Amino acid sequence: MKIKFLFRFFTTVFLLLFCSCILSPLEYQDEKNWTSYWINNDNPSSNVFNVIVTSDNKLWAGTDNGVNVFDYNEWTSYTTKNGLGSNNIYSLAQGDTGIWAGSSRGLYFFDSTSWKRVDSIGDVLVESLYYQNGNLWLGSNNGLFRLDSQGNIVGTFNNIPGNQISSIASDQQNMWVGTESGLGKLYNGSPVKTYTTPDITNNIVKSVATDGKFLWAGTANGLNRLDIAKDTWVKYTTSKTSELQGNDILALVLSNNILYVGTSQGLSKFDGETWSKVAPEEISHVLSLAIQGNTLWVGTKNGILKGTF
Repeated sequence: MKIKFLFRFFTTVFLLLFCSCILSPLEYQDEKNWTSYWINNDNPSSNVFNVIVTSDNKLWAGTDNGVNVFDYNEWTSYTTKNGLGSNNIYSLAQGDTGIWAGSSRGLYFFDSTSWKRVDSIGDVLVESLYYQNGNLWLGSNNGLFRLDSQGNIVGTFNNIPGNQISSIASDQQNMWVGTESGLGKLYNGSPVKTYTTPDITNNIVKSVATDGKFLWAGTANGLNRLDIAKDTWVKYTTSKTSELQGNDILALVLSNNILYVGTSQGLSKFDGETWSKVAPEEISHVLSLAIQGNTLWVGTKNGILKGTF
């Protein structure tokens, strides 16, 4: 009798656990390790608008407290006291001889010694930067500019389709530009096509990324994937993809065929077949993303997190 009772008891417990695993799958796919960094101890709520990893393996962060550089031992900060015209740094890019920084009051260049203002641009708000083959592509609140390695303007583009340029990406053949009025495509330095609704879920394009086969466009209301060769779109929103943390897509980065998606509600990733949420839950408002080997850097409204996978 006692043996039968124990058998039934353990069988019941096993079935409950088994059913629980089936009905309640793991909500988050965790990276192995997470580390938080508060760049400025006097202001731990720093907005990290942009993060990049340079060729010397340093992390650069554009924040509302200036430019901050991490060599994995300590942080070095640059503000208006060091020659920047504003402490609001929205974009960063590594050039051949230094670092470009886009601010709320123009463009600046760091030659490893000091910061210099790039006078050719003036006081425009510089939201995005992309450096390629000796050219700096600059997205501002007054259109798209192409500069040479010395900071001279060699091309100006307006209405492609909008003039507030939030993001820029390149697949070596095409330049992709996210604006407040849709997505623009340039070929050989000239605008050739624009995409707006209903092709994409929303005309406010906040982030773009490409691997040459697909172009990803994050908008204020959903994520969109363009098959570049076929010129066809697939749309992703929280109503159809529950693992997508939010519809306000603020940052995208691709690595080894995995797309990381930063939203105003958290971080998700897509491996081409399966979507998953990324822990920890402290990642609640992602502003920027960067990949360094097997490390994911996440810029948020509350500092930086480093995840190892």
